[in-house]
Amino acid sequence: MGIFLGNKYIVIVASDCNDQLASRLPDDYKVQLLSHANDCLSLLERALLENSKLPSLIITDSDLSDRSGIEMVESIRLNIDLEDIPIIIVSANDSLEMQMDAYASGANYFLSKPYNIDEILTKVNKLIIKQEEHAAIKKATKTNIDIMMTTLTSLGELGVIINFVRESYKCKTVQELMDLTFANVRNFGLEGSILICFFDDTQIFFSDNQVREKELEILPKLKSNQRIIHLDNKCAFNSRRAVFFIRNMPKDQDVAGRYRDHLLMILDAIDARLEGLMYKHSALMHKKALEDVIVETKVQLEKIDDERKEQQIAFEQSFKNMGEEIVEALFSFNLEEHQERDIELLIKQTDKEINELYKEWSSNEMEFTRILMKLYLVAFE
Repeated sequence: MGIFLGNKYIVIVASDCNDQLASRLPDDYKVQLLSHANDCLSLLERALLENSKLPSLIITDSDLSDRSGIEMVESIRLNIDLEDIPIIIVSANDSLEMQMDAYASGANYFLSKPYNIDEILTKVNKLIIKQEEHAAIKKATKTNIDIMMTTLTSLGELGVIINFVRESYKCKTVQELMDLTFANVRNFGLEGSILICFFDDTQIFFSDNQVREKELEILPKLKSNQRIIHLDNKCAFNSRRAVFFIRNMPKDQDVAGRYRDHLLMILDAIDARLEGLMYKHSALMHKKALEDVIVETKVQLEKIDDERKEQQIAFEQSFKNMGEEIVEALFSFNLEEHQERDIELLIKQTDKEINELYKEWSSNEMEFTRILMKLYLVAFE
């Protein structure tokens, strides 16, 4: 049967124009001569299985030994992969019924015997040119459809990425961020694990929550400045704070290429959210430390205030007692009245100055307490 290397490949089934037609075709036309319909069907079946060249055109007689040419054409047209092959049916029966049956079976042209060889050559050329034009249009259409589908697919995939970035900012913990990440990469049919660097701590998360010892071992070793590391059908992606290991990258290189781009965007979004979580964590730690200092300062101030009040009461009582003792003592000195009056005024003035000092201290303490309360309110907002 063979594989024909010429640009045009014609199969002729049991037609009496075999030799004439073959001799009149250009050099790039290769002709396969067959005797039976089943031979033709077997040839086509084998060509499809072996992915070899299909005929550019088939010429068949309507009257074959194993089945009619019309039945053969009907069988051919049942296969969608053979529907574009032009077919000419030749027949000694030129009745209208025969012609209608020929065209109804799927033949492109009907030719009655006897015929002119030039006529069939002209028709062969026209049908092959038309078939080539149709094939070119079909190929271009398929290419455009493929491009459109790829574009739509890419847009859909980008929608997943955009949604992930938006939702990632709602994550309040690393675990929530990892759950969101794995849920989104499953849209691409991917599974894997992620190593996260959070402050000085590292954590490893698995998409299916099944711990894999080998990945526990290999993930820290994959951390590097190399953004993508290829490992057969596996792949590792690096960022500042994460290593994303995918264990089932697609074999299709176009799809794998798109997914690599998507995963790098997801990884960058993970990094951004981790930085945000770390900043928030640091802010909370500083706030807690400030709260502790403020609370401790407030306690100490209250303690100092209580002690000061006790000392003030004790001092006032001591000063009062001392004043009374001084007054009693003055009577024994036989001082003149104006001298006693001066000493009494001096004692009262001293008492007044001491009270003023206490008031000033209380005022300063109140101002300090007011500032402390401001800090307290800021820390606990």
